[in-house]
Amino acid sequence: DVIGPLIRFVVFSGPSHDLTAMPDLFQDFSFEMLIDYKAVDSDALLDTLAECGVEVMISPTKNRTI
Repeated sequence: DVIGPLIRFVVFSGPSHDLTAMPDLFQDFSFEMLIDYKAVDSDALLDTLAECGVEVMISPTKNRTI
C-alpha cells in the first residue's frame, strides 16, 4: 500500500460495526496518526485518541456539526 504495510487486523464474526473492533486494534500499540473513513467518526473514539496524543484524519459524517 502507498501509506505503509498492514500492521494489525482483527477478525470478528457476525454483523457488527467497525467501532467495536477499535479497542482490540489499539491495545498495547503505540502510534501517532490514524487515517480512517467516516464509518468510525465518533466522539468517543476522537476523545480517546486525543487523550493519547494521536493525530486523527477521519472524514466527518454528514451530520457532524463540529
